[in-house]
Amino acid sequence: MRHWQVNRILLLSGVICAVALSSSVASARQQINTPSDTTITRTLTSEGTEFWLCFMKNFRERDPEKPGTYEPAVLEVFLTADDDADVQLEIPSLGFRHRLRVPAGAIRNVQITPEAELDTFPRPQARALRITSDRPITVYALNHRIQTTDTYLALPIGVLGTEYRALCYSKLSAALAPIFAIVATEDDTRIEITPTSPTTDGHNAGERYTVVLDRGQAYQVRASFASTGSGDLTGTAIVASKPIAVFSGHTCAYVPPGVKACNHLVEQLPPVSTWGKHYFLGRLQGRSKYTFRILAAFNGTRVFKNQSLIAVLDAGEYYEEPNESANIQLTADKPILVAQYAQGFANGDQVGDPMMILVSPTQQFVRRYRIATPIQGQWNHYVNIIAREEALGTIRLDGQRISRNLFERIGVSSYFIAAVRLDYGAHTIEGDEPFGLYSYGFGYGYDGYDAYGTMGGQSFLLLDTLRDRLPPTTAFSRSPSGKALHVIARDDRSTDRGLASIEPLLALNMRAYLPRIESGQPQAEFDIHPLDPEQDGQLTLRITDVAGNSTTVTYTYCFNPMRGSFEFITSDQCPPQRPWTVTLAGIASAIYHTASFRTTGDLAFERATGNAYSSSLSIGALVTYALGSRLRLRASLSLEPFGRGISAPDSSLAAARLSNDTLIAVQAETILSPRLPALALGFGVEWTLFAYQVGTRRYEMFACGGGRITTLLSSQVTLERHFVLPSPAASESTMLGDAQHRTLSTLRTINAELWGGIGFALPIPQAPRWSALLQVQYTYPLSSILRDAEWSAERLQALLGVRYSF
Repeated sequence: MRHWQVNRILLLSGVICAVALSSSVASARQQINTPSDTTITRTLTSEGTEFWLCFMKNFRERDPEKPGTYEPAVLEVFLTADDDADVQLEIPSLGFRHRLRVPAGAIRNVQITPEAELDTFPRPQARALRITSDRPITVYALNHRIQTTDTYLALPIGVLGTEYRALCYSKLSAALAPIFAIVATEDDTRIEITPTSPTTDGHNAGERYTVVLDRGQAYQVRASFASTGSGDLTGTAIVASKPIAVFSGHTCAYVPPGVKACNHLVEQLPPVSTWGKHYFLGRLQGRSKYTFRILAAFNGTRVFKNQSLIAVLDAGEYYEEPNESANIQLTADKPILVAQYAQGFANGDQVGDPMMILVSPTQQFVRRYRIATPIQGQWNHYVNIIAREEALGTIRLDGQRISRNLFERIGVSSYFIAAVRLDYGAHTIEGDEPFGLYSYGFGYGYDGYDAYGTMGGQSFLLLDTLRDRLPPTTAFSRSPSGKALHVIARDDRSTDRGLASIEPLLALNMRAYLPRIESGQPQAEFDIHPLDPEQDGQLTLRITDVAGNSTTVTYTYCFNPMRGSFEFITSDQCPPQRPWTVTLAGIASAIYHTASFRTTGDLAFERATGNAYSSSLSIGALVTYALGSRLRLRASLSLEPFGRGISAPDSSLAAARLSNDTLIAVQAETILSPRLPALALGFGVEWTLFAYQVGTRRYEMFACGGGRITTLLSSQVTLERHFVLPSPAASESTMLGDAQHRTLSTLRTINAELWGGIGFALPIPQAPRWSALLQVQYTYPLSSILRDAEWSAERLQALLGVRYSF
């Protein structure tokens, strides 16, 4: 505890505004996505039309260092609603009554008389605050005195139950001790209390006693101080004949014990019927460590942190980790309650003071939250977001997608966490799938001795049954050495009860290092190795969860002696080793002719020929043979037409007769092209750049290249005369006379070319030996088509065909 700054109360009011805004989203208007195998009798939230609150003892009224001083408690509630709401607050025994209207989407605060603070142990006091509204509202409460403050989310009567367990913290002194309070919502409510530590009203640990409360009465219990023991009331059983509200915490606690400074802790507890089994905790930004507690409601509760069994708790027992520094998963085979605490300023971080967050279980996640950070000042504000992998990329902060790169996997679970820094102000965070969120902040500089934290909101599901009907799942990857398969078995969804066993059904040339499974363990990791790495192998496992659901998975090790390589697949057989492939393809060519001559052989033109473009369609075939996992030898045979050929324009005008018998003067040209295509015989290699295999289906991307010999199928050329000016009408033929075929002795019948390209091979469904081939290649000639002049043809080609492996 330290000297408070002038604006401390205003700042804390800002905190309440933050949590009030956040909770308004997790309301009955928010669609709650629940597991398909969950039977739900009621879906309730923190919104309601009737609330019963109380304000527990907070620290002390007088500062012993300042005799004669007195500081009354500052008690306040904050109200928010999605629709305009008329609200009444009253404590009849104190003559306190207040009416107000809460506009839709707004936040209104109401000062409560300081006399409402519970100041006796354990005599019942009629000081409970009743809040009613004509429309659903959300309520947060603040309790402040002399450097020690906390807030809590109030729960409506529809959420209340009859069975609770107190969650407090360890003693500090006689005045600074664990406490809890009970509020009756109906007359003649009989309450049985079984404390876990001696109380100031003379009841011993384990001694069950009964109190009877009427509507509006509050009963507060404090642990008695002793020099030994924790003096902790955590786990105290509270069972009532009618619905009650229970509040639990500490007058002012060190967290962890012995680490200064203290702060008031209070939360309104959910009834045992709404506790969950799956929780995730994340590091608090700016803090090196945090503390958490796990409280059990039933005997023999097995609790896991990640994959390790850390405790077996009986009803009312708790497990505490005083110094945790990692993101973790907490699961149990029976319902548990989990709280996360920020630590005191003196833990080495020199940031903030203790604060307490009740963590939401995964089955109570929602899809949308609205939060607001506190008032401006020297503060860092954050939200921790917890989501399954399929939700990543869909979560948006104020309309902007939160990058997947900010999320990191929590252990080997199927959940991820991100810490996102926020600016001052109000924010909306929403996603396509349910996710968890809690907001918090730490002051620095001027505000350096403060902290706040709250869950962003949640649903409150009262479940009649929670059945696990989903089998475990698996994921696998190559081990870092690449010589083994690393497998993760998971049973960690919101309704899952954890793994029960992993047993081999078949093992051929395979060895698995199966872990010992603790019943209820959420995940398990193990490696699979081949016994003889040069022989195929297979391992079939049956993975069963606690509910009896099972999945059978097969891992197959495939060795290719021709390639000297191996791979792991999940089918029950290795793909056949087929080194040969034959491909039949159609070929589309874009041809660029380079030519510049006036004479060749017995042909002469008035002007020199020029460069030209043409195109052609043809067919081809190719054969490959695998030399290794990536390298293939390749031979191909294809027809290579030359298209339209090259042209030589006339230097003088010619006469042409049109279809209407009109005679006109035209500019003409001569087009020269080989009469028949060339036959191309190619040789080269394919190099696999990328390969991905699913069962027997193999996807490949490869580079290819080599050389080829082309042979003209005829020494004849075709000569055609066409006019080009004036431009002919669309219906007019441009040809002058008939085409002529002549033998050209200067044609080079054999030519050499280089080629290179890139291709893709894609499997064809239901045809394991067949694949589709798409290839793009470029050919470059090494010689001229003519012996006495320069004429070359470069080709850009696309091949589309089918490949058969054998």
